[in-house]
Amino acid sequence: MFLSIRDIFTSISPVKKLLFWLATLGVLQADDPQWFRYPAISPDGSTIVFTHGGDLYTVPSAGGRALPLTQHVARDYAPIWSPDGTTIAFASNRHGNYDIYTISVSGGDATRLTFHSGDDIPSAFTPDGKAIVFSATRQDPVASLDIPNRRMGELYQIPTNGGRVSQIFGIPAEQVSFSPNGKQFLYHDRKGYEDEWRKHHQSSVTRDVWLFDREKLSHRKITRFTGEDRNPVWLDDQQFLYLSEQSGSFNIWQSGIAENAPPKQITKLDKHPVRFLSRSTHGKLAFSYHGSLHLMDSLDAKPRKLDITL
Repeated sequence: MFLSIRDIFTSISPVKKLLFWLATLGVLQADDPQWFRYPAISPDGSTIVFTHGGDLYTVPSAGGRALPLTQHVARDYAPIWSPDGTTIAFASNRHGNYDIYTISVSGGDATRLTFHSGDDIPSAFTPDGKAIVFSATRQDPVASLDIPNRRMGELYQIPTNGGRVSQIFGIPAEQVSFSPNGKQFLYHDRKGYEDEWRKHHQSSVTRDVWLFDREKLSHRKITRFTGEDRNPVWLDDQQFLYLSEQSGSFNIWQSGIAENAPPKQITKLDKHPVRFLSRSTHGKLAFSYHGSLHLMDSLDAKPRKLDITL
């Protein structure tokens, strides 16, 4: 008597069914992997680190085979590169909340740096590579008029070899990007509680890009669009790139830090938002679009989807 596949499948144990579906899912992921998120391109432009399925992977910036950098039951995300390209910092909830860890780009054990009960999300190494800047909700300054809220945090830094955390300022600031000369940094603000993944939102609480002068200790608002402007990345000491919904969907835009500098649209992708913009020292751009990684060799180049296998 011959049994059909259906008869065989219904006769096996639940554990074997689960193993069958997991194996099937693994094949599908290998053939057509999706949902590559939080890409960050290395300073030299050769490698991209990204998050997939809660782990970090590295892949050549030309595409190809992606190798796991972390493998853990927790979620690892928001990777950033050290200026010398040897170390990656990231957030992981291995102990319940998100703490900051570092790991060598060649792999190995991750080192935990923060131990607070709240979430710590890194956004940049300092230009000298000696500290990591991160956003967290820990303690408002004594002079702050804000009502403490877990969604409206502050900006901190911690030495890359561990140690005492110090507060930079109490303003909710995210996605910090240091200028090439190190004298300033850009960030996007957080004015309200609106979900960061909401699209086409226009109101008084949408994000804007701000400039912080590290010598004068002053803040200046740069972007003026009534919708979302976020994720700034420097081009040089006067020009920067950022993501904006000014054209309808998130695309890459260019502007300057001078007063009333006119914005210029760089990419014209539609239907889906451009997310997680990063730039190498020599001008390569990496970002996520519709679940896939894309690369631009320069501002004038056409974005191309990277073919990646896991």
